[in-house]
Amino acid sequence: MIRRMSLLGAALALASAGCIVTPDETCDAAGGPIHCNPGLTCNPTSGLCEGAGTQGGSTAGTSAGSGGSGGTTGSCAGLTVPAIHCARQGGELGWLVVGETPVITCTVDPGSAPSSWTAAVNPGFFTADARSAPDAVYVNLVASGVPIDFGDTDVAVTVTAHFCAGAATTDVVHLNVVGNTLAADHWEGNVKVYSSGGTSLGLLGGAVVSGSPNMLATLANGDVLVGSSTQLVELSRGGALVKTFDVADHASAPLFPGCGDGCITEPWAAAEAADGNIWVTANSGRDSNGFIYRFSPAGRYLDTVPRPTGANPTYWLPMGIARRGDGAMLVSTGAEQSPAYLALYPSGGVSGTYMQAQVQDCTASGCTTPTFNDMGLSGIWIDPDGTLYATNIWEDDEDGDLAAFDATTLAFHRASVHPTSGLDPTYNKWFRGLTRAGDRLLVAVWNSCVWAVDPQTLMPLPEGRGVSANGCIAGTGVIDLRSVAHLGAAP
Repeated sequence: MIRRMSLLGAALALASAGCIVTPDETCDAAGGPIHCNPGLTCNPTSGLCEGAGTQGGSTAGTSAGSGGSGGTTGSCAGLTVPAIHCARQGGELGWLVVGETPVITCTVDPGSAPSSWTAAVNPGFFTADARSAPDAVYVNLVASGVPIDFGDTDVAVTVTAHFCAGAATTDVVHLNVVGNTLAADHWEGNVKVYSSGGTSLGLLGGAVVSGSPNMLATLANGDVLVGSSTQLVELSRGGALVKTFDVADHASAPLFPGCGDGCITEPWAAAEAADGNIWVTANSGRDSNGFIYRFSPAGRYLDTVPRPTGANPTYWLPMGIARRGDGAMLVSTGAEQSPAYLALYPSGGVSGTYMQAQVQDCTASGCTTPTFNDMGLSGIWIDPDGTLYATNIWEDDEDGDLAAFDATTLAFHRASVHPTSGLDPTYNKWFRGLTRAGDRLLVAVWNSCVWAVDPQTLMPLPEGRGVSANGCIAGTGVIDLRSVAHLGAAP
């Protein structure tokens, strides 16, 4: 959910050029030219608009009242304060990314004219770059100094029109802004932070992160789980170390063993179960198979989840993991196999069964069942509407692919059509993890970037709104990108 914040933050006062808007009723006074409303005339001695008009107003500092919002003495009795109407210019266009500058237009009822406008924005690192006309104000939202822990946020813009005698009317526009993106750079050994518009904001955790990061996951408490070749740690959204998970045996505490030295050499993905325990899929240095490990919320190793029985895929290499709406855990069993299998573990249980998903190979002319034997699934993500999105780490052209399924039945919905054609052809575009960020999917494309995808077409978003010409979030060139995460609303 998007958090509603209190209306604090920066305020911007916008004084108009005079008492407002009748060009044929002007006069020179101490404050310069004065424009009066219909039915009022300007007294050049006092600089006040006078008469029995329908609305009054005045230049800041020349009228009765305070702060430039007062009306004229004796001319405001019985006046009706008009309504103010504010909206995002162009209508509701969905989520905003940091760096967009949406214009909010506010007007008042015809025939009225405020003496001044004010605009307040919350949170405070967003500011209102505004310009006013006699009967309207245009507020351009600008962000600067975005914090590293910024998540999905409801930005509230409060605009007030001031009239004579201190009367005022207010409207509020709410804008949903997408939070920051995290990218695990295996090559450089760090976790990079970007705004949703692609601006680099630094590193998460800094020296706290060791080894080669492979895995990122966000937890219900807002923290971030980082898995590397040497550690599994929980960090705050700001990068402070919260806890280190047990991935080694404790000779001095045999009742609390870890999963064993070398048990995790390449973590793939993690998800929080309904009971709060954390499931981690990983390769192991102990043998060639993959494993699913369970940890308590405190970071204690609990057990290794057994492989399901019955009909099974050629390989057991757990990769992607996600929790379904009914609490069940779904685990992809690895690429390089067709048909694709997922392991299903009912809520609260560790006894699983296999489900089969027939991935389709799609072109502009339609979709067919592939014959090449490497259509297994790697990263998976389940939306609240029950759609399961999955990446295929590679296919026969050694590029990645995206597909959507029903999370309950694994019925095929749709797939992308050669989505990587716009990317740098120097390297294979293997797809790793993926996540949802506002109105887009974010995909970790190995040897490339964080890729912004339309969930409906499963194709890269067009250039603009923080997306470069090749579908990447601008500024996210990462040589060995293994995982991506998104900071949602702070709990």
